[in-house]
Amino acid sequence: MSRRLRLARWALVAALTGLGACGGAVPRPTNGPADAAALVAAVGARAGGVRSLSGMLALEVWRGDERVRLRQLIAQRRPSHLRVDTLTPFEQPVSTLVSDGVTLSIYALDERRFYEGQATAENLARVLQVPVDAEALGALLRGELPLMADAGEPTLSWDGERGQWRLDVPTRAPSEPARRQTLFVEPAAHRLAEVVFKTGDATTLHAWLGDYDGTGPTAVPRRLRFEVPSRALRVDARLQDHRVNVELPDEAFMLEAPRGVTIERL
Repeated sequence: MSRRLRLARWALVAALTGLGACGGAVPRPTNGPADAAALVAAVGARAGGVRSLSGMLALEVWRGDERVRLRQLIAQRRPSHLRVDTLTPFEQPVSTLVSDGVTLSIYALDERRFYEGQATAENLARVLQVPVDAEALGALLRGELPLMADAGEPTLSWDGERGQWRLDVPTRAPSEPARRQTLFVEPAAHRLAEVVFKTGDATTLHAWLGDYDGTGPTAVPRRLRFEVPSRALRVDARLQDHRVNVELPDEAFMLEAPRGVTIERL
């Protein structure tokens, strides 16, 4: 084989290899976490600087082809204290929701109805649209891992197509149907990028996080997307004018029924 032909063949092999690399998998980092516990700790260390968060959420809520725009003032204090004031287009409050993670109170100002009950994901969804409890929602707003209360031992793997770490988390005790989570984490900054909640084979909630305002311990995601396939629901949220580690007193998470308004149990 002539030298020119050998060079041409090597050039072709190099070109094909280059094309394959462009569309192929991202290699696993050589300096990544040793196991799932190390990654969980790394994400916690990055996000652990956010003790509280306040700001405005600009929401686009899609139910099938129907879209509604909302604005909500939020205040969240670690781990599960939450306040949400939903506003009219004229910046007047429509409803107020407060929770300490155990008890939930909702006042619908336009209907003059006051609700009180447990801070379950189903009850929170009455105002927040998405079925997630206060502690998990607070974790997502802060960019932390929203691990289930009964989370079992996670397993770690590398998703080369995404170029992200993957955590698969079952429940501690087997349940029927089985519940589990899959979480994806950016390798360099250890920022949470995506979470999938599943019950059996059905996805109950799919969340994406992005546009973090930095990489340090007080960085939070400024864009979030939630999808609930069973309800054909999608919520796009943009965090605006936010502040971290503001002082949020207990009184901010308390709500009493106005005089003359009956308390209805959720």
